[in-house]
Amino acid sequence: MNTATLAGALGLAFGVSTSALLGGPPRVEVVRCSGIPNLRSGIVSVRCTLRLGDGEAKEVFGGRAFIDVAIDDRGNSLKQEGAPEFRYDRVGRVSGDSSETTASQPIEVRLAPLRPGTERLRQLIGRVEFFIPALDPDSTIVLDAPALPGGVAIESAALRAVGVGLVVYDKAGITANDHAALPNGAELPMQLRERVIGDIRRMVDDLPVTEVIVAAVDPGKRLYSVEFQHKDGSPLRYNHNGNFHLGSAGAPTPVYHGFDLGQPMSRDVRLVIRVITPRSIRVVPFAISDIPVQGGLQKR
Repeated sequence: MNTATLAGALGLAFGVSTSALLGGPPRVEVVRCSGIPNLRSGIVSVRCTLRLGDGEAKEVFGGRAFIDVAIDDRGNSLKQEGAPEFRYDRVGRVSGDSSETTASQPIEVRLAPLRPGTERLRQLIGRVEFFIPALDPDSTIVLDAPALPGGVAIESAALRAVGVGLVVYDKAGITANDHAALPNGAELPMQLRERVIGDIRRMVDDLPVTEVIVAAVDPGKRLYSVEFQHKDGSPLRYNHNGNFHLGSAGAPTPVYHGFDLGQPMSRDVRLVIRVITPRSIRVVPFAISDIPVQGGLQKR
């Protein structure tokens, strides 16, 4: 494992020091770099997984990497593939322990081309934007169960401020409210809107009473994660079943996240929403040298 050299100091607003928050001077580490062939194009890239240093990632929920310089052991340059993006919340079973380690999201970057015979990256220079909700109180929005009427668009000034619309669908709530709205901000033609709402109602009618669906409209890509907890903030064991789309490409359409809470929706449950804000992002520059590449192509 290689440890980054910090290329610059970080200044934090509002009197919060990065060292105090993260437990020491922040540094980026490379977990591994591996050769990944693309069978369709025939181009081999190298995928590098980055993270904040051991013991420093408690408050970090994710990040995205920007690579300025990548040079292999033969002096060839590699370029970053694709636009840097945040990796969002995990899908799968969540327990008390895993809820506390949500922050350890790996940060991956792909570089190409990886040439035959390459065994190491001589140099990797760039920066990582880490998402740290603790830096900005406005980055975490908490809604108790009474604020989550089933099938009704959630009215929240905090959500409106970041351009996010949400609806929670559960069988009991939709039955009680006789309603299935779309999130604020959803843009669908009337005919398609009616069809989608009909699909939602039929889908919710078939749900077990322990399952809910959270629909989100997020045209600015500010929504990082949604998480259910007990009202007192303790972890709620549940299964995040994944997400899907209903609608058409182009216009802002909802993304639907499925959750099995293991119990019917109750007043003991709250929804914790984390959104990306300028103050919740901290940039850590790095310059790393002599990185082994696993699974590289042999020279012909």
